[in-house]
Amino acid sequence: MEKSRKVLILTSYVTGHGHASITFAVEDALRARNIDFKTVEAFEMGSKALFNRAKGYGKFTHNYPKLWEFSFNFSAKYPRFVNRIIESSCKKKFLKIFKEYEPDTIVSVHPLFVGSILNILKKNNLPCRFITLIADLVSISPLWIDKRADLTICPTRESLGYALRKELNPDKLSVINLPTRTIITERAKTVTETERKNDGLIRLFMMSGAEGSGDMAANIRELLKIKNSRVTVIAGRNAGLEKSLKDEFGGNPDVKIHGFVNNIDELMPCNDIAIVRGSPNVLMECINLTVPVIVTDYLGGQEPGNVDFIITRKLGLFCFEKSKLGSFVQQYLKNDRELLKATRKNQFDYRDLEAAGKIAELI
Repeated sequence: MEKSRKVLILTSYVTGHGHASITFAVEDALRARNIDFKTVEAFEMGSKALFNRAKGYGKFTHNYPKLWEFSFNFSAKYPRFVNRIIESSCKKKFLKIFKEYEPDTIVSVHPLFVGSILNILKKNNLPCRFITLIADLVSISPLWIDKRADLTICPTRESLGYALRKELNPDKLSVINLPTRTIITERAKTVTETERKNDGLIRLFMMSGAEGSGDMAANIRELLKIKNSRVTVIAGRNAGLEKSLKDEFGGNPDVKIHGFVNNIDELMPCNDIAIVRGSPNVLMECINLTVPVIVTDYLGGQEPGNVDFIITRKLGLFCFEKSKLGSFVQQYLKNDRELLKATRKNQFDYRDLEAAGKIAELI
């Protein structure tokens, strides 16, 4: 009798929402196929200091974006050094988890737990299939790439090209769109490229990560200059930002301010345009729900390639100057919303709502 599959997923729920979102999608796909899996918050395998640094990721990137960019570029320049640090910190707890669960496959959804975990497996002579699931779109850290991995799943042709330039075996590479949460995917299945009604209003959706960041008030002021605009804003877990926005715009019937929400699948597709940061997960949710985007910001080091990803595929626009945000919205609206309709069609054609299932089949 064939031994039942056991999959150990190494991810992070504390370093932003993206890794968690991808993990939830893969978990649901594995569950649908009755594949046994165990998911671990990988940073909890390390020291308390490592976990606390990871837990502070959102605030750190918001408050010190240049320092984060330096950290990202440092880790990209010295991946072996970083892997040795993570290996040393996580070895004891990882081996305990491995011994107790006895997985036959490990899936890593975080770059810090690729080379470091492969080092531990090799040094302890532990046979186990290893799969890397890259969670970035274009700006790929070398920490994602390790020739010892049995399979590396790339979300874009750019990430595939990077892996090939790093001399990974083409037979150990696969390209599958970044999966989004099942709640998004299921809602997306009900959306058509022509669903939005044109009643003369322009509905604008704005968010900037789960922690809420950036000068959203300035963006709202620019958007309200557009005739017949209605603005929905997600401030995330940033209670201070939510309060300041409500203090300024709470009495305006054309502005709706939300804090952290669990119904993005309901809020986002009701809008014509999404004004967002260049986060891989958020961009893919917008694409799957066919909401054309205007990217206004991105994390240095980690996300600049995502702007090219959006522009080259004609899935959205990029506006870095707040004072020009209104003019970018107007680009979408010209000629009876010609660009808006074309962008939505491009998103509809690009999206892959079966991505999580395809990944599960490879696992």
